[in-house]
Amino acid sequence: IGLLPLLMYQSERERNNHVQSKILQTIPELASHPQMLVPVYKSIAPLVNNSAVAPFALRLLCRLWKKQDRSFRKFRDVLLSLASKKHSNEEIKLSVAVCIRDICMEGPSRGSEFIS
Repeated sequence: IGLLPLLMYQSERERNNHVQSKILQTIPELASHPQMLVPVYKSIAPLVNNSAVAPFALRLLCRLWKKQDRSFRKFRDVLLSLASKKHSNEEIKLSVAVCIRDICMEGPSRGSEFIS
């Protein structure tokens, strides 16, 4: 758990967008142990509310789900929430579509609820 706050702190301080992106991309990898699922989810979830980074945060949640299947329910709720809203942001629409594609590829039975 000690590494997660350090990564979040460093990502906020980092000015280089590429480095900041790489730091944030490592966060889902910390959820390899089931006890880390909740802290990792809680660190990514607030980013979805920021329209500037929402597409990126959604992809991070998708990576978290691929790492820890137990996170699927929360990931699904966030994804359905974003998919049901009318967005003018094309990046959010694209991110939602890519996440749905990933779900369909990983588990077709789970993907069926998004297609209908």
